[in-house]
Amino acid sequence: MTQQELLQRIAQCHTWKTDLTPMVALAERLGNPQEHLKFVHVGGTNGKGSTCAMTAAVLEASGYRVGRFVSPYILEFRERIQINGEMIPEADLCRIGERVLNAVAELSKDSLYPTEFDVVTMIGFIWFLEQRCDIVVLEVGVGGAIDSTNVVPPYAVQVSAITSISLDHTAILGSTVEAIAKEKSGILKEGVPVVVGASVPTGVLSVIREAATLCRCPVIAVDRDAILQEKSTLAGQRFSYKGTAYFVKLVGGYQLENTALVLELLSLLRQKGWKIPKEAVSFGLAHVVFPARMEVLNNSPLFCLDGAHNPEGAAALVDTLSRLTPNARRICINGMMGDKDCGGVLDCLAPLFSHVITLQPSLPRALDAAELASLWQQRGVSAEATASPEEAVSRAIALAGTDGVVVCCGSLYLCAEVRQAAQSYFLKK
Repeated sequence: MTQQELLQRIAQCHTWKTDLTPMVALAERLGNPQEHLKFVHVGGTNGKGSTCAMTAAVLEASGYRVGRFVSPYILEFRERIQINGEMIPEADLCRIGERVLNAVAELSKDSLYPTEFDVVTMIGFIWFLEQRCDIVVLEVGVGGAIDSTNVVPPYAVQVSAITSISLDHTAILGSTVEAIAKEKSGILKEGVPVVVGASVPTGVLSVIREAATLCRCPVIAVDRDAILQEKSTLAGQRFSYKGTAYFVKLVGGYQLENTALVLELLSLLRQKGWKIPKEAVSFGLAHVVFPARMEVLNNSPLFCLDGAHNPEGAAALVDTLSRLTPNARRICINGMMGDKDCGGVLDCLAPLFSHVITLQPSLPRALDAAELASLWQQRGVSAEATASPEEAVSRAIALAGTDGVVVCCGSLYLCAEVRQAAQSYFLKK
């Protein structure tokens, strides 16, 4: 089976579930590999990916063999399953994937239907165990309580994290931040400490604390007042947390909050006996990079990718660009999924851009480019639809000029497509 054939078969699996029963059955049939691993389990609305990337980088710098499970990928499916920054080899992906799909076929005879995300998660668990990972940094897909990753047992989880809570996936998780917080708190495990991000509102934090009380989980909230920014540029940020100075390459004030959360996670891991030297923390934070999170592809014009796809992410993007490019002419390449809060995102972004070029990502649930352009125009922003990433990139660069700024945002899937087109464009120059 080739990788393409495997991915086609995985895509034919169910995409919707109401509980973890199929995933539990799938894990049992495959020997419950998750029971023989150790995890840092990370949930939340925004910030999961960056938090996982930084945590994994520091643990790797500390000398550990670190698995990392992420969602979604940017350029290559195998990015979802990594060890020390190396993607799962295609041969291993296909070998393990075929084994998991055979188990799915057997379960279907008993009217149990694991989802495509169940399958991908199980491939990751099996490979991490085969490769004898010391610890796995495990990113929740959607929600928490019935997310595929939530089959990990309490004794396997070293520490949990909830990075942020805001409205996203409302059709699945609920229409209020309190309902979403309750769902995401489903990852809490009996007696396992949880770190909560600085941006979680007080009212929402109380929901998490209630869930933690039931699980007897210690709750550590990031101290926003202890985060002191010293210098921020497009090359990175210098800041201190609780009196200790750090440098992180990731850009944006929200990344300082994510980094503070990582520092609290690392402190808890140390308390559990993990050896994490201060030098490893400094090295890991200073060298970690994360695609499509204020990622700079070019400097003249400045060309950035950011996966902001909900109002919270959009507000963070506005804050970053307003501070770092205060007087620049800004052009946006924008594409969004139809099931997102498009109005909320555009309301945040509208004051930032002088012109918008819309593009439809190559997914069935993506919003039509012309319809999206109309939504921008309704907000008083000049906008036009384009048919391809290549056309969008060349048009945006022409409008920005050498002193302007081009930002691609609205969807990680869009960023993946535009990233390739932009890199090709700049290589030819």
